[in-house]
Amino acid sequence: MADNPTAPQDPGSLITRDGQLQWGDLLMGPGTRYQIAAEGLTGWHDLPGMDLGDSPRAAGHGALPGVRLAQARTVGAVVLALPGRSPDPDAPWDPVGGDDDPAGSLAELRYRTGLSAGEQWLAVRLHGAVRAVRARVSGRVTAVNRQYASAGLARMTLQWVCTDPHVYSQQEYVARTPVRREGGRVGYPLAYPLAYGTAGVSGAVAVLNGGNVAARPRLTLTGPVTNPRIRNAATGRVLEYRITLTERDRLTVDTGDGTVTLNNVVSRLGSASPRSTPEQDWTLVPGANQVEFSDDASDSAAGLVITWRDADL
Repeated sequence: MADNPTAPQDPGSLITRDGQLQWGDLLMGPGTRYQIAAEGLTGWHDLPGMDLGDSPRAAGHGALPGVRLAQARTVGAVVLALPGRSPDPDAPWDPVGGDDDPAGSLAELRYRTGLSAGEQWLAVRLHGAVRAVRARVSGRVTAVNRQYASAGLARMTLQWVCTDPHVYSQQEYVARTPVRREGGRVGYPLAYPLAYGTAGVSGAVAVLNGGNVAARPRLTLTGPVTNPRIRNAATGRVLEYRITLTERDRLTVDTGDGTVTLNNVVSRLGSASPRSTPEQDWTLVPGANQVEFSDDASDSAAGLVITWRDADL
């Protein structure tokens, strides 16, 4: 089965209307004292720069096409920090210097966008849809001009760098399936009343990636299970681990980071079998994917949880 709950830690949790931007827990845009200038955002819908693995042809014109890999994404915005209290009394903001301090808005914005601000979610709502990137501030230019000196209206140009260039859905989707189990068979010789055995379990679940590029999910296996295998029928790629888990164990495979962790403590990356795909190559293609979970014990009660966000470039 599959569902799509929005968890409290989801990006853009403070956003309530179109045009708003949330950086960490700082809300900007309509209804706040931090307005986005008419120029809007840059780099949000752009295709990032590409590293091309093309190689020149040895005996011909042109080149041989190689792998294309997206570079880091750069997002920019011009923010106008309004002096005084936010136009919306319910808008979340933390005053620095007091409500009547004309420098308070700028002081807070500088504090939130300093070097201490590490990588966080940068989320934007456009036409009812919230999308987000993981980003950190890479540039900040503030115009200390006559407008600021006389009225306290500051104009700040902000730039974020996204080492992961993907733009993700706000929702984190979840799909679950028990491990594949063979059904029971009719026993011979026949005796009445007939016992038809138990129904089998396919161990397969349909997973939909609504983005335009492959998504790298997090896979969580719970025991008891022996030598678990996870196959994506859409790609034919398999993750297989030579490991036995008890009912109290949990194995987490993060295909984005390429890690395999037992009970959130011990690395089990070395338990991968020779036929197993490298973790970062096991992806959910755009559109429909059928994920199949099986192991060496046909009567196992193990389960698999798949967690992902739709991804775009």
